[in-house]
Amino acid sequence: MNAMSVVRKVLAMPPREEHADSEAAAPAVEVYLEEPHPRMEIAGKTYPLEGADVDTRRANARQQVLEWARTIDQPVLVNVEEHLGSAALTFYPDGTIEAVVEPLEEQSAREAGTPAKAHAGSARELGHAFPVVEERKASPAAKVLRYLLLLLVILLCVTGVRAIIWPYGFGRSGPVTTSGALSSFPAAEASQVAARFTTSYLTWDERNRDSRASAISLDLVQGLDVTAGWSGEGVQSVAAVYPGAVKTDNDHEGHVVVLARVIPFKGSGQTWKAQPAIWQRLSVPIEVGPARVVVSGAPAYVPEGPAIGRENASGPAATDEALTATTQSDARAFFSAYATSDEATSAITAPGSGIRSLNKAVELESLKTWTVDAGDGDRRTAQATVTWKLPGGTTRLTQNYALILIRSTAADGMQRWQVAEITNN
Repeated sequence: MNAMSVVRKVLAMPPREEHADSEAAAPAVEVYLEEPHPRMEIAGKTYPLEGADVDTRRANARQQVLEWARTIDQPVLVNVEEHLGSAALTFYPDGTIEAVVEPLEEQSAREAGTPAKAHAGSARELGHAFPVVEERKASPAAKVLRYLLLLLVILLCVTGVRAIIWPYGFGRSGPVTTSGALSSFPAAEASQVAARFTTSYLTWDERNRDSRASAISLDLVQGLDVTAGWSGEGVQSVAAVYPGAVKTDNDHEGHVVVLARVIPFKGSGQTWKAQPAIWQRLSVPIEVGPARVVVSGAPAYVPEGPAIGRENASGPAATDEALTATTQSDARAFFSAYATSDEATSAITAPGSGIRSLNKAVELESLKTWTVDAGDGDRRTAQATVTWKLPGGTTRLTQNYALILIRSTAADGMQRWQVAEITNN
């Protein structure tokens, strides 16, 4: 293919600089996504490509090629053909994918010697739900000017004018939503770290458990468990992550809500098939460390809507053993309802709490720990560790939550403690 528009897509992990001048060392793979004979041709052999639609076949092909790249520990060049266009992609063993795309209408226009109308639709259809950016070849003078402008921007940032150039933070298309009394919290950096960590956290493959742990360790504070609660079972990949609201607890701690589009896989052993993509929302705890922003603990699933921040505490509180024991079954009932529906959740939470459910994104398997802090009055803090079972497979995730309990009195005079707020701990 000549005069191609170069497109870089990050599907699972940020691209590494060492790939910039790499070439695929393994034989090329030919992928044909369209009916009547969707297939993959690898090293002279033909394999049927299963899937009821193009998106499913594309996801299955992507998973198989990544597995091959990891097995042979070499980059794999893939040529993709479908009616909307063609693409050449390089799959690397670490999960990075680099793509070169040229829409068919541009090919036809070029061959006919006529101008082609700008069109990114067919190129976009070849990948996942990521925007395609087409670059024009720049002249040497334009490249020099570009580098000079880039150097000027860097110098301005170093001298403290970054707030004027990027008022919303580098790499973001709009303002970062923050709450809390302090504005010095690095919200933009926290969003970027939370987004990368979410990709690592929600990506797993039981055939290569160490890969997930290595990715998580890039952002998780040292000394914490790099499995982050994963049971070590199942296969799942992440198609996209979108950081949202930033909640600051103080000048060095906060939470970032991240929306992720994940692709679960169903199967066993060496055979796994991609399932329809689903959306999941997580709250990621963030801490400003001595060198950079890090993730201070495992995230937790949160429902649609703004996450409710926990109240700041000066230190660990003593445990109210009696109240912990008497509310244990109520806590288990709350998390069961919290995973199910808004109606079930509102039936057992404090009046006016407005807590949204996870709407069957997960299912409660067990309440591992439950403690209520000692205190006076009708308001208490509590902590819970729960194990969620993900639908459609055997995967389990263990997560921590912080809750606010309020004591209420029923019409018959009976008193009970109900959940009024919840966030991840």
